[in-house]
Amino acid sequence: MKTEEMCALPASPEELLISIRSFVKGTHARSGHKLSSEEHARCALHLLRTLPAARTAVLEHLCHVFDESVNSYLFELEGEASTGLNLDGVIQDINEVLSNFIDTNAEAWAPFISAWSIDLLGQISSTYAGRRGVPHPSSLNELLQLWMTCKATRTLMDVASQCFAAMVGTCPDLCVDALLDTSVQHSPHFDWVVAHIGSCFPNTIITRVLSCGLKDFCNSQSQGLVASDKKVPKMASVVGILGHLAAQHSQDIRKALLELFQESLESDEEQHLFTVPFLLQLATMSPMLLRVITTDFVQALTPEVLNRLSEQFFKSSVLLQDKDSLLTLVIHLICRSGSGAFKLLCFLLDRACNGGESTEVNEHVQNTCALILDLLVLDLQRSVYSQTGNLSLAQQTGSTMQEATQIPFLSELQKYTNTLCAGILTANDYRLPWLQRLLGLIGVHCGESCSTDILTYVLIRQSSTSKVGLFTSLQAQIEATFPNVLVKTVNKTMNQLQRIEEPETYQLLVNITHLVKWETVGEGRDIARSKFTKALTPHLHSLSTQLHHSDLLIATQTMELLYLIGRPEPVTMVTLVRVAQSAAEFYFTAMLIKSNTLNRRYILRNCQSYLSMWCRIPMGQQLILRTLMEGLTNRQNCALFGGKPCVDGEIIPLRDKPTSLLRDNQKFANASFTLPASNSAVFHAGTIGRGLKPQDVRPKTSKDEVLWNCQFFLNTIYSCCGFQDQTTLRPSPSQSSVTSKKVEDKAAKMLSTMLVELACPDVTHVGLTWPEEEHMKVTVERDLCVRRRFDENPLLWDILEMVSRVPPAMCQCTVILYSLQATLISFWMSSREEKGRNAPSQLQASCRLLECLNQSGFLPPPLCYCSLLFPSLAPSEIYLLLTTVWACLKENPPSATAVTKKDVNGRNSMSFPPGVIEKYTEVVHAVVHKNISQFGELYSQLFPAMLSTMGQSLTPAVQSLTQAGQGMTTGAAGQAPQPEPTQGVVSST
Repeated sequence: MKTEEMCALPASPEELLISIRSFVKGTHARSGHKLSSEEHARCALHLLRTLPAARTAVLEHLCHVFDESVNSYLFELEGEASTGLNLDGVIQDINEVLSNFIDTNAEAWAPFISAWSIDLLGQISSTYAGRRGVPHPSSLNELLQLWMTCKATRTLMDVASQCFAAMVGTCPDLCVDALLDTSVQHSPHFDWVVAHIGSCFPNTIITRVLSCGLKDFCNSQSQGLVASDKKVPKMASVVGILGHLAAQHSQDIRKALLELFQESLESDEEQHLFTVPFLLQLATMSPMLLRVITTDFVQALTPEVLNRLSEQFFKSSVLLQDKDSLLTLVIHLICRSGSGAFKLLCFLLDRACNGGESTEVNEHVQNTCALILDLLVLDLQRSVYSQTGNLSLAQQTGSTMQEATQIPFLSELQKYTNTLCAGILTANDYRLPWLQRLLGLIGVHCGESCSTDILTYVLIRQSSTSKVGLFTSLQAQIEATFPNVLVKTVNKTMNQLQRIEEPETYQLLVNITHLVKWETVGEGRDIARSKFTKALTPHLHSLSTQLHHSDLLIATQTMELLYLIGRPEPVTMVTLVRVAQSAAEFYFTAMLIKSNTLNRRYILRNCQSYLSMWCRIPMGQQLILRTLMEGLTNRQNCALFGGKPCVDGEIIPLRDKPTSLLRDNQKFANASFTLPASNSAVFHAGTIGRGLKPQDVRPKTSKDEVLWNCQFFLNTIYSCCGFQDQTTLRPSPSQSSVTSKKVEDKAAKMLSTMLVELACPDVTHVGLTWPEEEHMKVTVERDLCVRRRFDENPLLWDILEMVSRVPPAMCQCTVILYSLQATLISFWMSSREEKGRNAPSQLQASCRLLECLNQSGFLPPPLCYCSLLFPSLAPSEIYLLLTTVWACLKENPPSATAVTKKDVNGRNSMSFPPGVIEKYTEVVHAVVHKNISQFGELYSQLFPAMLSTMGQSLTPAVQSLTQAGQGMTTGAAGQAPQPEPTQGVVSST
């Protein structure tokens, strides 16, 4: 029989039998010759048309036809010799026959042909995957392009797609099941088929794949919920198919997953109860699906939905039995979640604390979320510190060790550290423990830089003293991994100190102060941890700059912090100079604070103590004393200590009135008289000066406040000079003078040198030799300048008295003593007052000057007691005594080496040559004798050695004094006044 005859439909059963025998034997039933591959295939097609019952055998034979065609195609592709077969015509006939069957009777033929074509594609893909011309399965696009250019595989794909299209409306699960089963057997070589069919029917494939996967998952729950791909073989195929479609149809996948989840809430069927575990299992196998669940599903989990899920959970015995496994799976997924981790965390916190929504969740949901957070923190802590992760889940999901140690959840939360830090500062007692531990784990996991950022944010912005323990807890948690985190945190904080806003600066200083107090005098002193004080020591310079801040709150808080930190050991010269000088300058800023604000005295005591710390270093002592002395003589600070800052009007500028000579002359021209029009006419040429000086509108300082300021300043000077009596200062007018204390010799010499530099404008006559009286005419300008400086700053007298207790230091102040005495002599010589008490300021200066000379031991008795006589003497008598003192000092100039002993009162006493005391005693004796009615009671005290010689004759000097005193007004007999005490600012004789 010819081949053409075999292709025609048989006319009788005999011809059909011949076709069956030819197909089975592979030889012609009549002629007996062997059929070629093309003839054999056509015989099979003829049999398929005439005998549909033989379709299984025919389709099995056609598998060999397609296989030979693919093999021939690959041989040609690899450049090998051609097999000589050309089956493209037969393949086209097969396509036509199968398409005709599908079109005419899809319900009968489509499922059968679909399963056959899908399975054949899987076999061909796996069989020829190792051929040289076949790309690797990972190159999906290249693999798809290869097989779609092959006639045989493209025909099979077309037939399978036609079957899918015919079955979509009736029985889509059959074709999807076939696709899933083949994918399980031949993946990943079969992925190109899945990708192509899925792109042709995305919605149907996605929906039906999820449905089939869920059914298979429900049927496999006899061995537990956490199912691997071995327990549920189709799970991997489901994930693979969805993964292929994700690139082009991600939104469809999201929609299908949400629809599947929402559908599960409608009833309590078993399949619906296992939907959530099924979705969670998919998420463990696909990062893409995990991303969908952690973003879209979190928004869908409203309180009503959570309550519904809680009800479903208690209706399933399997879920209740495997509750721990389900929780472990959830924790594992949260740790692996990257995108959407922050929203997921906020969701858990809101549900655990039952906040954020008007509708509350039930107690079971709330407790479950709290349990999830606790387990999550424990798992993260174990993973972070051990870097091993959850090994059981890692082995179950097939992850490598390196993948298991990665924590995408913490890495994603690193982007929201500022938000989390802001939340922890305002969190209630329920949220705080979770947020605190999570922030610490984020810092440890993401590195030292992230840890520094977290601690810096908390340190700058925590606004409640109750939150101070939060920083120390975070520090202790992070410090176990990064020992230097506190040092780096302080470094970063100090770098931001100059850039942040004023409220944040103040809050930062307050927070640091509380932390330093906590670790120095609080509970933190016994805890093993890095100390804030040590970390702040390198930044004393940066902190000291805040002492000059325009905001007084910031400056005072900085002072308190510096006082708590103390003085480091050792200290660099740069730090010493800048910190000591800034602290000394702040001292006067604190002095200017009003008495009823900012606890002024507490701030000043801290500043005083801090200055005394730095004065233990010689260089610091010199620098601080100089800054204090310069601040004392600053005109802006004079009013604090009872001075007169505007003696000559240099501080307050004169008003600069705009004047017009034309307008002034017009005023003169409009006067009632007329000027003669001659060359001698006088015109107004302007006004000399600029008018009256404006009044000083500065607030006045009360006398009590001035007294306290002076007393405290002197106490500060003593503490800086080495005197360690730091008692609480509560001075009163009746309190004894602070100048009764003695300073160290070296510090006194520093004070004397500074006093000379600040009070004396030049260096004329700085030696110890006392000049002639005529020399006063040469130094008038300098003497007046020195005297004006002491008038502007009365506290300089107390400083001078302080120095006078150390004679070697007082010797360096001879130029000041000379200038002051010269101005006083000049005044009393020209004074026309009746008594010295009528010029109180000059009288006080005279008394204090002699008291300083007396303290130093530069004057012999009774000259050293002349200050007791001045208030009751006439100006001429005061002048006589002062000139006598001048002559005594000229003859016996001040000498530090001559002071060898102390008198009965503990004062210094200088050794004088024989006859000097008697020489100057006569002048004092004459003055007292002339005013014996007033000084009779003092006579025995002033001249104890002269009581035995009262009968001797008077000397010529006394006779001249008696003649010069004639005509002077004397006090009435019997009215001898008591010596008035010196009216000093803070001291009395």
